Amino acid sequence: MANNPNVLDNLKPFQPGISGNPAGKPKGTPNTSTRLRRLLDITQNLSNPITEEVEGFTVLEQIDMKLIMKAREGDLNSIKEVYDRMEGKPQQSVDMTTKGKELPTPILGGASVIHTDDSSTEITEA
Repeated sequence: MANNPNVLDNLKPFQPGISGNPAGKPKGTPNTSTRLRRLLDITQNLSNPITEEVEGFTVLEQIDMKLIMKAREGDLNSIKEVYDRMEGKPQQSVDMTTKGKELPTPILGGASVIHTDDSSTEITEA
């Protein structure tokens, strides 16, 4: 098929103002986020795994309960996920030095500012 010279004849851009999909997506069709939100908000009466009382839980709450139950069983990934969502992920730092010395700070005009060990500052020209 790659050797067929007629294949290239089919590769023409659409004329300006003419759509390649004239019917398009029908108006009022919900997007994926809307459909998922509707499904996650459905409520079911279930037994609370901790208190054993029957309560109404949304699908989203059921997913949260499953995560918490796995964490309570000792699953380290679930424990980490719960902590990350409740406390926030730990801040990570990046060492921006070279062999213990700070990197030069570029300034306009091609010069650099270098901070030395004795708290003085040198400006180098490019």
